[in-house]
Amino acid sequence: MASTDAYVSLQRPPGGQNGEALCVQVSCKGGSPTYDVHWREGERNRVMSVLGADGFCLISFNGIPSKTIVKLVCDGVEIGGKVFRFIGHSNSQLKSRSCWLHHGSLEENENVLDRVGFFRQIHPAAKRAKRVGLLFSNVSQMLPVP
Repeated sequence: MASTDAYVSLQRPPGGQNGEALCVQVSCKGGSPTYDVHWREGERNRVMSVLGADGFCLISFNGIPSKTIVKLVCDGVEIGGKVFRFIGHSNSQLKSRSCWLHHGSLEENENVLDRVGFFRQIHPAAKRAKRVGLLFSNVSQMLPVP
């Protein structure tokens, strides 16, 4: 793992099938973060059901100081040569200190959100975050909608 001034660089694990999302578990032992990158089945949420799990990464933080979390979320994380940047989180993910990243620039991530709703005009930021958060909340299909 090589670190740069802009972001943390991690190796992409082998594998990954359709419907699987990258996951990064960040833990803190002895004051410095450690990273575990692995695949897991994509969550059932509106974004994944419309766009699929490809290009998304769920990052979780255990015992990490808030300052380090802010740096990783703002600067992004490089995995396998692609930089993943913050795109959103559900309410429960916020409580559990995790969020979704997507590979692409901030503008490209805005375009991804535009594909599943209209969020650019929502102000203030807290209201926008709540609405975007609904996209990343786990859901299960009860009845097929024609």
